[in-house]
Amino acid sequence: MNVSQFRSDVVLLRGLLANDSAAVRQQIHRWQEADWERWSEFLNQHRIRGCFWYCVERDRELANCLPVTIRQVIERQLAADRERVESLRRLRVRVGRALEQQGLDYLVLKGEAVTARFYPAGQERHEFDLDVLVRERDVSHVVEAMQSLDLKLPGGLDAIKAHRLRSNHAETLTDSRHSLDLHSLDLHWALRRGPAYRICMREVWDSRQWLQTGASELPSLSDEYLLVMMFVSLASDLGRGSIRLKKFVDLHYAIPRSQALLQSQAFWERRQQEGTSHVIRETLAVLEAIFPDSIPEPLQSRTANAVSADNVWALVTNPTHAFENSLWLMKAYRLWKPTHFWSFTRQTISHPGRIPLGCYRLSRFLYRSAIHLFACHQSYYKAYD
Repeated sequence: MNVSQFRSDVVLLRGLLANDSAAVRQQIHRWQEADWERWSEFLNQHRIRGCFWYCVERDRELANCLPVTIRQVIERQLAADRERVESLRRLRVRVGRALEQQGLDYLVLKGEAVTARFYPAGQERHEFDLDVLVRERDVSHVVEAMQSLDLKLPGGLDAIKAHRLRSNHAETLTDSRHSLDLHSLDLHWALRRGPAYRICMREVWDSRQWLQTGASELPSLSDEYLLVMMFVSLASDLGRGSIRLKKFVDLHYAIPRSQALLQSQAFWERRQQEGTSHVIRETLAVLEAIFPDSIPEPLQSRTANAVSADNVWALVTNPTHAFENSLWLMKAYRLWKPTHFWSFTRQTISHPGRIPLGCYRLSRFLYRSAIHLFACHQSYYKAYD
């Protein structure tokens, strides 16, 4: 990835989010068709077409800068996005009806809940699948209920194995009668699982809220746990080196609307108790480097001693599974603590059949560590040569 070009595109995105149309027009007024094609690919890769289009529709001068061909491409892509969103809304109604008939509780995660709660009215958000949280004790009954809707587990399995319930937080069910893009359900029984934290699911369920969306009410997470999920989910993506700016945009909109909550001492005390405070601080520091205006001044003290701004740009531009990103996530998870490392090991080797995979991952990690240390050793001596 071209880091300087990526930073330039992020600066342009900042201008769009800040409604600084003059600065945006100044940056794009000399663009050729190739530049617009690259920008269109950037929007597609990071799933933020709706964000760009929302800004374009509010500024006639900016809209006039778009070449006709690029406008037509983006409009076609947005039409496909709207079709997917409508399909997911219908799927959500079907899933909710089937679960309610069985007396099973559920909450809608991300997607519609994030858009309704944090996004400006009229702005579209890209959605790929439907995320639903159920109680862990109900998972087998939920899987049976979903089979009546032709939503099935991978490999045609009838149930989720016990070791996967312990080590994973979700499983994907697909509708074999339709394309994966339009009919996919991510079934969650935990918000996330990590070696450094234990999110209390009883508190998650006790604090649930109902959102009014059109003529219906949507069962969803509270603001607090929706934010927690967004932070730890972004941290996990950064650790794999597979980031999309859509998640940064989500937090850019969510944080100002949750300022009082994030600045309360009670919020951070609860995060300290569940072990997510360090992960959230590290993720806040990354967000601050990418979108500085997203972090209110009182929150900036929370990012002290976290990852530096220079390292952030390396994190977000590194290729998938980059070793530096794995090291950052290990630091955020505090795997140097014996209890955290032991928890991580148990999660990786959740049953005897996964021992070979665990050994392979360990040997791969040791190999990459040796390569990384050798590179650091070489660069150190070159600097003083």
